[in-house]
Amino acid sequence: MIDRFSEALLVVASKISNQRHMSAIKNAFTALLPIIIAGAFCTLFSNVVCSTTTEGISLAKLPGMAWLELLTPMFTAANYATLNFMTIGVVVLIALEYARYFNRNEFITPLVALGSFVSLCTTSVTTTVEGVGDPIVVTNVLSREFTSA
Repeated sequence: MIDRFSEALLVVASKISNQRHMSAIKNAFTALLPIIIAGAFCTLFSNVVCSTTTEGISLAKLPGMAWLELLTPMFTAANYATLNFMTIGVVVLIALEYARYFNRNEFITPLVALGSFVSLCTTSVTTTVEGVGDPIVVTNVLSREFTSA
């Protein structure tokens, strides 16, 4: 019974794996995996090594190690460049995979995909500033909700 179930599941998995859309997504995320791992380590170092404000264990909370908190902006910037900007990389890499599959120009296709993605995103953000009660609309920006993981 289990063998028949696993064989049927293997057939379904094989069909899904060979489907061009799923294959392009899989290959794009595989290419992006080193960047995802680097971003995860930056988040880990920021919270476990450099943080003096979070609850729990942190190396920076030990006597004489408070200087590690000075490294937090570096890890925060690296985290933004990797995990919080991941969607842009995924869009470009999926378009590149499609270009390879259909034997199209590998330079123009990702540019068109990126332009299409950005054109579909809202380019204004409404925010409030402390001390000022009225909301402020910031235009010509790409919000993190459209670029992060």
